[in-house]
Amino acid sequence: RTGTITDQTLNTPIVFGGVALPVELHGFGAEVKKNSVLLAWKTATEVNNFGFDVERSECSATGKYTAWTKLGFVSGAGTTNSSHEYSYSDRLAYAAVSVKYRLKQIDNSGEFSYSKEIEVSTAAPSAYALGQNYPNPFNPSTVINFEIPVAGAVALSIYNVLGEKIADAANAYYAAGHHTIEFNAAGLSSGMYFYRLAVNGMSITKKMHVLK
Repeated sequence: RTGTITDQTLNTPIVFGGVALPVELHGFGAEVKKNSVLLAWKTATEVNNFGFDVERSECSATGKYTAWTKLGFVSGAGTTNSSHEYSYSDRLAYAAVSVKYRLKQIDNSGEFSYSKEIEVSTAAPSAYALGQNYPNPFNPSTVINFEIPVAGAVALSIYNVLGEKIADAANAYYAAGHHTIEFNAAGLSSGMYFYRLAVNGMSITKKMHVLK
């Protein structure tokens, strides 16, 4: 089974003890491939960023999550105004039903803060679903989650209130699973819009709100 799930709640900038740590984080997500999970995230800017501890918590047989454990460390870019992409592959020794991940961003001074958690399920979805974009209202970027139980050609399109298509957030073949798309509305004016998922002969439509 393959798929993607993400939690788009990110710190801009990260705050620890009332002090802003200068790392602007975007797009923390996870792609599930059989018994491994590929984590990926991106920073927009960094100042004195030492790096990231990658941590995992697993759902136990009782349905409760275990304590967080450190999986590894990914070095940061130090100080930069350019965006940087990072990744970490977690190979599961068994097919866990559900696991959670988080990033511990560490400054060169030793101060740190955690990203919000993302939950990953290895189970394929049983139905088509289109999540509510988050954040909403948004400016300029938002994240849209969708699930498809069968692989197919996916079109995730954006429409204005007149029903005119103004953008394609996604237009590609996707495997069955959980997927996440980041949509940037920098070129759109404030107002209500619609986004529609079309795949395998079905479609789902929801509203989004750009607020500038």
